[in-house]
Amino acid sequence: MASINDRVPHGNEIRRSPMHMMVTAADQQLGGLLMWVVGSLFLLVFVSSILFLRWMFQQEKEQQEREQIHDHEIGLAFRLRGSNRTSEEVP
Repeated sequence: MASINDRVPHGNEIRRSPMHMMVTAADQQLGGLLMWVVGSLFLLVFVSSILFLRWMFQQEKEQQEREQIHDHEIGLAFRLRGSNRTSEEVP
């Protein structure tokens, strides 16, 4: 019958194991840097999207105002031109 101690690797067995990895401070720093960069990219995309949408809606609002002013000017010009006609000119 095997005991638990038979399954636990000891000393030389750990060093020879291909699965053995040593985690160093440099590995930790590299991992932290990668997480920071990826997290920052998500934040950058999110903030950029909000700013772009605000700019786009502002442009749309200004365009609608310009079109409204243009339509109003066209209407005034049409009315003024129409009021200068005499009853003989109107078909």
